[in-house]
Amino acid sequence: MIYKYRSFLPSYKYEVFTNGLVYFPKPSEFNDPFECKPSIKGIETLDERQKWAKRYIGREKGNLSHTKRNKMKRRILTRLTNPNNVLSDIHKKIDTYGIYSAAKKWDQCLMWSHYSDSHRGFCIGLEFNEGYDIYMGLSHEVVYSDSYPILTPDSFKENKENNTALLETTIATKSKEWSYEEEIRFIKIPADGGSKKYPIDKHNIKEVTFGACADKQNINELTDIIKEHTPWVKIYFSKLSSSKYELTRNEQS
Repeated sequence: MIYKYRSFLPSYKYEVFTNGLVYFPKPSEFNDPFECKPSIKGIETLDERQKWAKRYIGREKGNLSHTKRNKMKRRILTRLTNPNNVLSDIHKKIDTYGIYSAAKKWDQCLMWSHYSDSHRGFCIGLEFNEGYDIYMGLSHEVVYSDSYPILTPDSFKENKENNTALLETTIATKSKEWSYEEEIRFIKIPADGGSKKYPIDKHNIKEVTFGACADKQNINELTDIIKEHTPWVKIYFSKLSSSKYELTRNEQS
């Protein structure tokens, strides 16, 4: 089971319950400006830049004439001279992916505070296949680190193996300050459609837990929607423990 923390904001539509739709945002829509911002290595010296340009042209543009190869090499070397150019290329590439973030637990107090309107929202429990799911795509457990992930210009190889490495070292790496989230990410690569809404089987929705401070009107509204569109979904009500800094919950009778 994975968990998606949500709020009752007016902009939020209950599409996952009514139409079985989930949204995969792109990294530039995330709330953490450090997200998906790797550091670049392997272009510090002219020799490194020349070797990379030669490998790239040989691999991707092997049918070019000698004159055109030299012209392309000069363009590549000029661009690689400024690391910001390479970072810009990487950021543009990464921002074509769609990412669905979820947590491993329903009772993470900080998650309720940060993503569910200070415990006034709700948490959806969903069940998908690990590794690869026909609806959600590739999944990765987020790695938490003190430093940015490192990429080289070769990260731009256009093949399945390299795309996986790019995902693992950028999209699935975050600062250790976020480690409490225990985050799982499902990735939609551009070939799958990238960032947009995707349909799932509504039977993947297993449970909903309302926040300890959720408004009764909001609870009743969503409960009615669940009963109409996904009646098999279990409904829980969370509450603050009377003795510990933790949450407990009771199932709706």
